[in-house]
Amino acid sequence: MCPFHEVALVPKVTDFVATRPWTAEGTVLEGKYLVFGLLGRGGQADVLLAENLDTGQTVAVKLLLKKFVKDEDARARFRREIDVSKVIDHPTIPAVVEVGERKDGTPWFAMEFLFGESLGELLERVVQIDGTAALKILRDVTSGLEAAHAVGVIHRDVKPDNIFLVGKQGDHHAVKLLDFGLARPQGSVLTRTGTVVGTVEYMAPEQCLSDAVDARTDVYGCGAVLFRATTGYSLVAGGTVEKRLAQQIYTPATPVRTYRPELSPTLERIIQRCLYKSRTRRFGTASLLRDEIVRALKGGSPPPPERPGIDVYQPETPYAETVAAVLKTHL
Repeated sequence: MCPFHEVALVPKVTDFVATRPWTAEGTVLEGKYLVFGLLGRGGQADVLLAENLDTGQTVAVKLLLKKFVKDEDARARFRREIDVSKVIDHPTIPAVVEVGERKDGTPWFAMEFLFGESLGELLERVVQIDGTAALKILRDVTSGLEAAHAVGVIHRDVKPDNIFLVGKQGDHHAVKLLDFGLARPQGSVLTRTGTVVGTVEYMAPEQCLSDAVDARTDVYGCGAVLFRATTGYSLVAGGTVEKRLAQQIYTPATPVRTYRPELSPTLERIIQRCLYKSRTRRFGTASLLRDEIVRALKGGSPPPPERPGIDVYQPETPYAETVAAVLKTHL
């Protein structure tokens, strides 16, 4: 109760959110968004906690780092994230509230504020989660991917840090799929030959070799997330980037029940099918993967094992063939 006005004091969301100091803390962006501090910093952008002074709405403001303001590739990725978020109308995709550019040319956008933590942060704390919890999270992730793929967008960076669990610890009742900055139209290849972008531990073989990407590329990422979440181990071991890329292309995934025998055969087969090197053997769409996850959550029997066969990724271009051969020497 306020001692001067005798009215109840209503706490704001910003009163409970931990932030780090930011160089321009207290700044009012565009005369509207009061900045409280830094929520996080990625490779190319800051994410700030802010409040819309006109409406009182708490938002997260993403601001391109100054050193990238004149970098056309960085600006294009930043704009892509905004464009994709506008095109995909789905509950798992954070809503963009407003887009702008500062006087010095720095682009920014405000999006809905999410209270919770990423799956990556959760796994840093608990190392692994049970199979049912992992399947529930990926059920919602694949739902968001369905919506993205329906408009021809491939995420290309499905990983725990880009899966946000909304709610209090232990009560993650909603999932948000973040960071479409690496997204590409289905069937597209990289704009620069030899440029590999993404997070190696979650990248499909075709992405490692700069071949065309499609829905099955994101399916592989989902499998890698399930593998990490349920076993506590990365799909590919440490070492050089070249060694890890080579493992993604050539080394079959270890069955998850090798690490945790108590996991269900159904979960193991779902992960195995996501992680086939040959994309023709994976789930063909996010929808098919989601259907299998829903069936597993309802207690359905494990899918029958596939006929044995050699699981090899076949490079699709002369460039990819050359890179694959070079990477093989790093195993």
